[in-house]
Amino acid sequence: GEGGVRSASGAMPSVEIRGWPSWTEESDLKALIEGAGGTPEDLRLEQSDGRAVARFLQAAVAGAVAAQLNGFEFTPGYKLQAQAIADPLPQTTEFALWQPQPQKAPASVAKGVGKGEMAKAPMDEGVITSSDFPVSDCVDAGRLEGWFLHGSEEVRDKGWGHVQSLSFEGNLVFLLAYSPLLADKTFQPKDAVSFEVVVAADKRHNAVRLAPPGHESEVEVPAGEQKIEPWQDEVSHELEVFVGANAQWLQASGESYLRNLPADDQRRGIQSGALKGVR
Repeated sequence: GEGGVRSASGAMPSVEIRGWPSWTEESDLKALIEGAGGTPEDLRLEQSDGRAVARFLQAAVAGAVAAQLNGFEFTPGYKLQAQAIADPLPQTTEFALWQPQPQKAPASVAKGVGKGEMAKAPMDEGVITSSDFPVSDCVDAGRLEGWFLHGSEEVRDKGWGHVQSLSFEGNLVFLLAYSPLLADKTFQPKDAVSFEVVVAADKRHNAVRLAPPGHESEVEVPAGEQKIEPWQDEVSHELEVFVGANAQWLQASGESYLRNLPADDQRRGIQSGALKGVR
């Protein structure tokens, strides 16, 4: 435990988690916490008052895990409430920059979650829906300054990534398809970027028209009453989200085939749920 960041009382930074169903097992919560990017030094479930406490060596890790798990729908009908308990953490860029890990839903609770939502779950990692500084306040607010959470290589592999900003709490997803300026740009986690916030057809907030510093003037701004933006079109946006969510299975040839299908056939393929083991 030496070298860890402790609160003024000497206690290890911890995350208090409530809202999980009574049949939850310790292994389920531990897998969920590790999926949120932190391995707890200690985890205790108190069934009597429906509280779980996970302890960590680093306050920043505890804060990051709490931010990701708070509001997460553990299983249908059960949204978690998570809060970090430690000294107040500095609201700095370094604290905000935590790297979410691929989230593994415990098998015992994943069964009731729709295939489509499970496929989109990584895109929703770290998204905070209830906050004093909600991303919804940033819609139609012009261009915002922020930073990348993922590097260009990972983003191109997946077709999407996350950004953060001091203008709102939590992560905000972006699809590469909506930021053509990034196509030939190299960037690393923590690199600065500007963007706009929109509400997409699936009611999720997205960052669009991302531009690295010095390239803002190259952003194509719609003039007057232009056609519907691609993220506003339900069919078009659903396709882009599906392609991003299934990047590990959907290779270039499969993506090209899907994009060239008639709209009705595209929708049938998308509604069949997440791909798994498709060649």
